[in-house]
Amino acid sequence: MEHQYKQAAYPACKPSGSEWLGEIPRHWEVRRVKTMLAHNDGGVWGDDFDDEGVIVLRSTEQTVNGEWDIAEPAKRRLSAREVASAVLKEADLVVTKSSGSALHIGKTSIVTREVEALHCCHSNFTQRLRAKRCVSPRFLWYVLNGELGRRQFDYLSSTTTGLANLNGEIIGNVIAALPSQEEQRAIAAFLTRETGRIDGLIEKKQRQIGLLQEK
Repeated sequence: MEHQYKQAAYPACKPSGSEWLGEIPRHWEVRRVKTMLAHNDGGVWGDDFDDEGVIVLRSTEQTVNGEWDIAEPAKRRLSAREVASAVLKEADLVVTKSSGSALHIGKTSIVTREVEALHCCHSNFTQRLRAKRCVSPRFLWYVLNGELGRRQFDYLSSTTTGLANLNGEIIGNVIAALPSQEEQRAIAAFLTRETGRIDGLIEKKQRQIGLLQEK
């Protein structure tokens, strides 16, 4: 089914030259993520905890599927220079770069307007990516947080110590297939719409199961 859909949507395909990607639509480019980025920056942690300090988001505030779960974030004492270097803006991508679990290494969250409003920074165990204007941040989020991106992160971060680690260079060397900006936006909008619909169906089903259990 998937193969038929790809052929119907993109009748002309070509070898990508990468075993990660296989065949891709003929008009798409094979690119490393670093060529899609305006910024690729490490985070900060500051000197100490401070109730009046700056919120610093950690990988523990990121869910496995790349969403945010910000309940009790850390507040740290940061210098003005540290804040300027690591403050998060809407559409930034935050990547977990250290974890003992393949489920968590490389998980990528996109900064929403609500997260930006917290005037927060990101921790030193995460990497902030800021896409170039020609790249849709939401499309790049799907690339990095999808199966292919996460498999590359898992492979590239493998160690013998049990703790997997990424850095800006490794993240930048992840391979992806890139369509035109218009197509990136269309794909991202389609995926957002469909995943939202599926999430809604799952929530409805869970409510039905809950009612049946009560009965």
